[in-house]
Amino acid sequence: MAKKLIELQTIKLGFLGDAGVGKTSLCNVFLGYKFKGDTLMTIGVDKYEARITLKNGKNIKLILLDTAGQERFRSLAYSTLRTVHGIIVVFDLTNRDSFKNIDAHLEEIKENFDNKITILLGNKSDIKESREVSNEEIEQYIKQKKIVYFETSAKLNQGINEAVSYIANEVYDKEDLNINNNILIDNSCVDKDINNNCCNGKKRRKKKKKK
Repeated sequence: MAKKLIELQTIKLGFLGDAGVGKTSLCNVFLGYKFKGDTLMTIGVDKYEARITLKNGKNIKLILLDTAGQERFRSLAYSTLRTVHGIIVVFDLTNRDSFKNIDAHLEEIKENFDNKITILLGNKSDIKESREVSNEEIEQYIKQKKIVYFETSAKLNQGINEAVSYIANEVYDKEDLNINNNILIDNSCVDKDINNNCCNGKKRRKKKKKK
């Protein structure tokens, strides 16, 4: 198939939150994979790539960094956030402790990455019978913290695209992004948007000519 040379700008987003809140499932479902209830916990940092179309029609490369939630990996998670443009903090609506621990994550972000655009996700909204955090509590919290909030369900694929699209557009509008090296990519993949799961297109970097 013919190849087309295009220039892609890159936006890097980091996922932060306690272990088991569903960060990996959110990434996988966003990329178009089927939800699995037995997803293995992340060890260290996992990297995902996709291509999306912003609201201004600009095609960009999106890198998602899924950080481990276990305490022993916390320093690595915070270190990873230094490389991202935006941060997505996730808690589990069925786990009150994960909601309480948001404060620690936001405090760390404020002290070390205060210029990072940050949003909050309440995941597992589909498990209504086990919900431990009320809408009233969340409304009060996000008003106090002045943070944008999305309620999501990886199982039902709800709220994920909206959340990622929102923060990607916010980053693009406010950040001075550097254009990456040229990338050769299938023509059939060029015009797909956030819902078309273009991340599986074959890619290869342009080879430099030998002097």
